[in-house]
Amino acid sequence: MAQNQIKLPVPSYDGKMSLEKTMKNRRSQRSFSRDALTLQEVSQLLWAAHGITDTVDMLRTAPSAGALFPLEIYLFAGNVKNLDAGVYRYIPVHHALEPFLKGDHRNDLSSAALNQTSVKQAPAGILMTSVWQRVTR
Repeated sequence: MAQNQIKLPVPSYDGKMSLEKTMKNRRSQRSFSRDALTLQEVSQLLWAAHGITDTVDMLRTAPSAGALFPLEIYLFAGNVKNLDAGVYRYIPVHHALEPFLKGDHRNDLSSAALNQTSVKQAPAGILMTSVWQRVTR
C-alpha cells in the first residue's frame, strides 16, 4: 500500500436485506440528509461498487470480461467524517483511497451531471470511469 493511501474500514459482508428486496426497492434519491457520511459508510459503498471479493484471483463485485477491470472509481468527498474534502481514487486491491484532488469538487460533479443540485448537496458522490485502453488489446 502506498504511503499516501487512506485505509478504509472493513466492509460488512452480511447485510440485513436480501439482494432481491434491495433490487425491488431500489430508487434514485434526489434529496439527502445534511449529515456527514462515516468512513464505514464510504467503505461499504466503494466495496459494493468495485471491491475485491476473491483475494486469490482478485475478483471484484463488478464482473469484467477477461478480468481486465477497466473501471475506476472516484469519491468526491465533501462531508465525510474524518476525511478531508477532495477527490479520491478508490484502490480496490488495498481497499483504500488515494488522494487525487484537494478541496470540495462536488460542484464540478454537479455540473457534469447536468447541474443537478442533489449531486452538489449530497455528502459525497461516486464517479465511475473507464480506462478503455485496458480492453482494447
